[in-house]
Amino acid sequence: MGGAPGAPLSILGPRRKRSKDAVTPGKQDKMNTTTIASLAEIRFEPTIRPIMDELMGLRRNLPCPKGHEDAHATFAATPFDITGAAARAVGFAEEVKRFLALAETSEPAEIAFGLSQLLALSALNAAATVAVALLPPRTTADISARARMGRDVLLAARDEDDARFVNAAKRAFAFDHADQPDRGEPLRLEPASVPDIDNVRHDEPAVAGLEQELSLIAWLRGQLVLGGLVEDAGNLIDRADGIARHIEAYEVDAAELDQLERSRQGLLLLATADLARVVLFAGLVGDGRDLRRSALSVADELPSARLLAVIVFAALAGERLEELARSRCGASANAAAA
Repeated sequence: MGGAPGAPLSILGPRRKRSKDAVTPGKQDKMNTTTIASLAEIRFEPTIRPIMDELMGLRRNLPCPKGHEDAHATFAATPFDITGAAARAVGFAEEVKRFLALAETSEPAEIAFGLSQLLALSALNAAATVAVALLPPRTTADISARARMGRDVLLAARDEDDARFVNAAKRAFAFDHADQPDRGEPLRLEPASVPDIDNVRHDEPAVAGLEQELSLIAWLRGQLVLGGLVEDAGNLIDRADGIARHIEAYEVDAAELDQLERSRQGLLLLATADLARVVLFAGLVGDGRDLRRSALSVADELPSARLLAVIVFAALAGERLEELARSRCGASANAAAA
């Protein structure tokens, strides 16, 4: 039989050892209510459903066409669904664990042919985790969800003795909650479930599972156009810098200052989301080192240490995904030659 690949997987779980909470082979198939014991027994959904990663999904909160500063001010004040994003991150992590558990009782060829599916699930988990780190929490529930996810990521990184990733996660999930509601008790993060296909919307992030292999592979192949995001992010940062210069050069009243500052924050949030998406997914489109370096160079222009910390965290997560992508290529070649 096979076994789990020795490559980085979910941000929320160990890379090289199975979690005690991992799904065991023989668990009831969530889509078909049948018991499956290996990857070969999964019944795939024949319809390709739209999949949107959490970072791309942020743009659905932009109320007007890009270019309107009022839209970015409104975007900055949006009560982002951080608790929902955290639940989706955990949902993808559970599907990664499910793959690993079934891999223990699957043939090597079955595992090799499923690695694209595993890579897509891991990438979607990472995007949701980075989004939770990026977005400013507005409610007690969101503060608790963000804190719990940061703790879980740190525990997983410490289990692997990865000092660089631990430090990056600490900085990415740090946040000044002085002006926010008391977070209360740490929130238990329950995984979001895979929605019925009739309830899937093209403009909203949602969890996909092992049964959605065709949809996951279609999404993975669609991540090929990332270069334009670097230029777009640079333009957003330039516009935010222009607003900062305007505030410094001219006397503005309190209402205008608030509007301008919110516009600036909205521009920077969108720029960071675009750059995070590039550094996270660059390794999925071949040799993404040049693209990642270009994005990191633009990220150095961000005026916020917190936003830059999120980019660094996303870049390290992207290196893990790139390692898995390389192992997928090698395993697929070996399976084809067998």
